[in-house]
Amino acid sequence: MPRRFGVEPNGEPYYLDFDDYPSFQGPARFRFRRRNPLRPLKRPGLALDPVCLAACASYAINRWGIEPHVSATWVHSWVNDMLLIPAALPVLFAVQQALGLRKHDGPPTWPEIGAHLAGWSLLFEGFGPMLNPRSTGDMWDVVAYSIGAIAAGFWWQSQRRRRAKRAE
Repeated sequence: MPRRFGVEPNGEPYYLDFDDYPSFQGPARFRFRRRNPLRPLKRPGLALDPVCLAACASYAINRWGIEPHVSATWVHSWVNDMLLIPAALPVLFAVQQALGLRKHDGPPTWPEIGAHLAGWSLLFEGFGPMLNPRSTGDMWDVVAYSIGAIAAGFWWQSQRRRRAKRAE
């Protein structure tokens, strides 16, 4: 059903929202909602976090700008591995939040970071080489994942503290 708009005597806009589906209380019901055109927009989610954007940009720069021109082993092997947690975790949490699996929009906590670090390490360095014979498991990759996770974790925790101070 269409929404009906109106203005209260004090000048505030409102609309009546009619539900089309039947309920246990009766065939139709409506909810009275105030409509505020100047309400603040929801802040961007974790996928637009500065750490995530910087990690994604660093990955692209390293992958297509630096790796083809540098022969150092650590650039080819571990720089992009350090960017895994900072780049992938916020995007994963944005998807989880959209699906209703994550209830808050705050920065990742240490247990969340640690659980995903352990899971991805087992997946990419343990099970991955068993499933794909062309890949190899390397403990130094796990060290690189951990360095990136710790660095990003400290940044996210400082953001959490900053947010708590602003709320006071």
